[in-house]
Amino acid sequence: MDTTKTYTWASVSAVQFAEATADGTEPTVLNEIKIIAEGKFNPDFDPGTQAEDRDEMSRQIWNVRPGTPTYKVTISAAKVSLQDVATFTGATLETDSLTIGGTYNAPKPQYFKITGKNVDGDIIQMICYKCYVSAKWSGAVGAAQEVVPLELTLMMVIDNSPEKKLLKHSVVV
Repeated sequence: MDTTKTYTWASVSAVQFAEATADGTEPTVLNEIKIIAEGKFNPDFDPGTQAEDRDEMSRQIWNVRPGTPTYKVTISAAKVSLQDVATFTGATLETDSLTIGGTYNAPKPQYFKITGKNVDGDIIQMICYKCYVSAKWSGAVGAAQEVVPLELTLMMVIDNSPEKKLLKHSVVV
């Protein structure tokens, strides 16, 4: 996948995840976050700005080097199953550990398979082999509530496989 190109996505309809494997292969069992109302999906690949070194005395630039690129993916869904949020975060609904909206950072890298549509209506899949995930949800959450808005931020890193995979992108026809 060309990570310097901007990819325009319109929606996300399915999100599958599991703990990332050490060799970069697809995990045998994938959990799913059920997207009840289609959400938005945005791969945000920043090539990195230029960093400059300056002379301490004259403050003149004496060296310019490329900045570090970042590979971030944001998934925003207005309605997902509260049980799926509890499963992803390791919480239990019975003990009301999700009583109020909050945030969660996954302690281990995750594998993600995201399915959605681009603005042309093509079904697209993106696989993120290893990413650190932050989840955020809001609103009053209680035992009677079944859905909650959820935002996932995936910060992708290269996996430890010999191929050093970061992500894969494909159009499904």
